Amino acid sequence: MLSKTNWSIIRRDEVYPGWPKYKELQYGHEDGTHWVPAEADVSIRPGWYYHPQEDHLVKSLPHLLDIYYRSIGRNASLLLNLPVDNRGLVHEKDVEQLMKLRKKIDEDFKTNLAKDVVITASSERGNALKYTAGKAIDGDKQTYWAPKEAEVEATLTLDFGEETTFNRFLAQEYISLGQRVKEFSIEALVNGTWKEIDRQTTIGYKRILRFDPVKATSIRFKVLDAKAGALISNIEVYNAPVLLVAPEIQRTTSGEITLQVPDENVELFYTLDGSEPTKKSKKYTNSFTRLEPLKIKAVAFNPETGEYSESKTINFDIAKKDWEIVKVSSGKTEEASKIIDEDINSSWSTARDGGLPQEVVIDLKKEYSLQGFTYTPPQGRWTFGIISEYNFQVSSNNKTWKTAASGEFGNIKNNPIEQTVTFKPR
Repeated sequence: MLSKTNWSIIRRDEVYPGWPKYKELQYGHEDGTHWVPAEADVSIRPGWYYHPQEDHLVKSLPHLLDIYYRSIGRNASLLLNLPVDNRGLVHEKDVEQLMKLRKKIDEDFKTNLAKDVVITASSERGNALKYTAGKAIDGDKQTYWAPKEAEVEATLTLDFGEETTFNRFLAQEYISLGQRVKEFSIEALVNGTWKEIDRQTTIGYKRILRFDPVKATSIRFKVLDAKAGALISNIEVYNAPVLLVAPEIQRTTSGEITLQVPDENVELFYTLDGSEPTKKSKKYTNSFTRLEPLKIKAVAFNPETGEYSESKTINFDIAKKDWEIVKVSSGKTEEASKIIDEDINSSWSTARDGGLPQEVVIDLKKEYSLQGFTYTPPQGRWTFGIISEYNFQVSSNNKTWKTAASGEFGNIKNNPIEQTVTFKPR
């Protein structure tokens, strides 16, 4: 994504095909000669074209929302690629995530708290009505507040009249007369004391800041440095609701279980008995360890609204704390531990020219009453060696082997998600 500093101008005469300083396009040139605003190009999927095996890899709402704030919120336009499938349509999975993003953005920017506040400025250019502080909150992008000429440092103060909670701040320059601001900060009047909330660099067409909720009676926008007198066409303040999504649940090889959500202002609850979690269930505060197979269900809860996220269910196998790879038929033995490292992004493969069948032997270090196994194919874009047929054998002495299950993973190349095989009772 884009740098927090993003000038919409570049020194055009220095740019040519294969330009070795292409990274500068992520933040532009403060002394640029031509207006070339940044464009953030990203796909809602891993790549630009549709592949059915990537239906489960469509970007999540937290990921898409972060892209929005780090592109549009940093003075860039966003080009979000939606590849069409073999029907000539945008796939249902893509549409679902896109509509979730639309809904969340609408929620975040539903009520502008700066709309009817009392606003004052450290100075106004020539005392002319067309440059007053109120022009920064009048909803008209063609008007703007301007401080006195040649005054680089300047301040706008928004008085809410009462304690108000907010967690988003939006500012826009009047870019018809160029991008000017080089550094700015925002402060909040909390219990009679001004406290700095954030300090950033450029603004440009639009800059959106996210921060933890602040309760204050006033907010102060300070231009700390600029190329010329700042021209501010718009200021908005919001209190976006928490991002309420199901927790991500992970367990390490040592059995340590963690629950994570993108918004820290929610509470997490979980159960280990298969029941649906509520605020009366076990509250998650720190990671915990379980070595035995278990089913964990978790939910995020917004204490302010009483709303719950969708619940997330994960079935964990035996913890792989003591497991050891003792034999592989081909490939690099030292890398084979990747198949038991609990990292979905790592993988191991046999030799490409090794032929079939191939095998790997794992020492569980103790005897278990096994009920089945799971297999997760590699999750990279251009993968090979996805297992389509399997033979799962068990042994208590590493000499005598019995087949516990054999068969085929149907359509796994087009649907490379976790596969679960349950052993038949014997």
